[in-house]
Amino acid sequence: MLKAIVVGGGIAGSFVSHFLNRAGVNVTMITGKVSYPSIGLIHSMLLRFDSDMKLAKRTLEIYKSLGKCCGWTLREYPAYTFIGDDVDRKRYIELWSSYGSPSKEITINEASQLIGVKLMEGGRVILSVDRLVNIAGIIRHIRSGIKVENGFAALRSDSNGFAVSVNGTEYRGDVVIMAAGAINGTLLKRAGIKIPLKSYGCRALLFLVGSRLDNVIIYDYVNHFYMRPAMPLMASIGDEESPIVDPLNMPKLIDNAFVDSMKKSFRARFGRTPINLVGRQGACESSPDMFPIIGEVRPGLYVVGAFNGYGAEVGPALAEALADIILNRKTRIDASRYLVNRYLGAPISDDWEIGHEPHEIL
Repeated sequence: MLKAIVVGGGIAGSFVSHFLNRAGVNVTMITGKVSYPSIGLIHSMLLRFDSDMKLAKRTLEIYKSLGKCCGWTLREYPAYTFIGDDVDRKRYIELWSSYGSPSKEITINEASQLIGVKLMEGGRVILSVDRLVNIAGIIRHIRSGIKVENGFAALRSDSNGFAVSVNGTEYRGDVVIMAAGAINGTLLKRAGIKIPLKSYGCRALLFLVGSRLDNVIIYDYVNHFYMRPAMPLMASIGDEESPIVDPLNMPKLIDNAFVDSMKKSFRARFGRTPINLVGRQGACESSPDMFPIIGEVRPGLYVVGAFNGYGAEVGPALAEALADIILNRKTRIDASRYLVNRYLGAPISDDWEIGHEPHEIL
């Protein structure tokens, strides 16, 4: 029986473990503390690239296949995308609609009437449908059927291949899969393997927004924020910034300047100032071209990551593709765009900058 060691217990690690375990592989998942908000993450079918849309569609099928594994899996909401006048609206409306998210352009006034809240002018509006996914519940469900070792992992290589150490115990397998999110690059580098990955901070606030606004998803590329439902009368709001961080020594990203900036963005669209309740921060991971990576780095060593903040959309589909690659099976989707070997040739300078996340409309 094939034996796999999976480092990481987030979206990537959990779903790789899920698909390998389902195929009869002996899987051990090694993970530190991983937490996701109980309010869910956005699974968007309103992305910028066709290849990502294919992944998001397959991911949606995977979520639906889990059934009622954790109370609730998916919840749909109306989604309002505010974009500049110079954006090719027709292209996005056709792309999103072709993947099952019926979309149409409406006026600011029509959006105000539909939401039931007066909106400020600025940009054009596309009305669509999007959803939240209960990632926290899904990951708990997957972990219940997997052997899990909790602790901080260290990867090393020797003449026998690769080994992972955690809590003083060494683990070896036929394959080792690095799926550790924002610390992938650090763990690989410590083992002498360099892949161009950078970590950046991601953050969000919980605002008291009142009724109406607690039941819609907002992507505002004019005022530079996104918003998703949280709890009754509350919504989670975040920005587009990508400050470089050390994921093992995170700086404080939730400060007065960030709170003031988010209140200003909210006010620019909704004409009033919300009440801030609490903030949450974490780290995301990027590759130079802002697309995820999967594949074999060295014989027996695989990687999946660089999700750029949209792991809930593409992570499960890429995890499935990586499991197929490991098992020498034909991948269900064309994952060639995401193969890590695009970075395994000529060295890449460290001075590359993090650009726009692939789900941000330009």
